[in-house]
Amino acid sequence: MLKEIPGCETVQHLCERRKVGCELVKLEKPHSPGNGVGVFMHDIHPYLFIESTKQMIPITYCPYCGIDIDKEERP
Repeated sequence: MLKEIPGCETVQHLCERRKVGCELVKLEKPHSPGNGVGVFMHDIHPYLFIESTKQMIPITYCPYCGIDIDKEERP
């Protein structure tokens, strides 16, 4: 799930499922990965943002739920 951030061209990815072992478990409500790490998309480029180092790492799949962020429905 992509969530709009007011006043930005960036959207935040919220995990609707979580990898547990080899299967995906549906979460009761979508949430952000947390712990100083966020999954965002700016324009058409998905990235993992690490707050402590302000590092932006290009990604294709969410490391927490495994979804292809490029194929997620835009708000």
